[in-house]
Amino acid sequence: QRKIDNGNSAKWNYKKNLYAKNTLDNLFDANTFAIRCTEVRAIYGWLTDWSDPIFDQVFTVVHLGSKQLAANGKFNFPKRNEDPLIPLQVPIYARWRSKDGNVLGMGQRICGTESKKKKKEESQKKEKKPVTINCNSPVWKNKPRCN
Repeated sequence: QRKIDNGNSAKWNYKKNLYAKNTLDNLFDANTFAIRCTEVRAIYGWLTDWSDPIFDQVFTVVHLGSKQLAANGKFNFPKRNEDPLIPLQVPIYARWRSKDGNVLGMGQRICGTESKKKKKEESQKKEKKPVTINCNSPVWKNKPRCN
């Protein structure tokens, strides 16, 4: 239903995803899948509270739980303080893609972090040498400095 409600948009809301993850974590008393909050660079600044699509992760958790329950009468998932059953699916620095697969070129970062700053090479200040003025030249002869 979340995928339908989302209208197949690339933007998935982090808070809604976290609510779905916490629901599954409570149901299975486990760490079901990894989730992250991301910010995406847009024309007018950083858009917050984006998240990865979680449709496949939710389906996989329920599917694995039901298979284990049918086969063993119980399920065996990682505890809440252990690594998640399903790790993150997309690296954080992956680029967002349009529906036709073109890279949109927007940056991405974890919520609340600073983006990587490019270090600008500081140009060394050249020592100023005293300028020799030729007061006999037509340019300088009528200047106050030469009078």
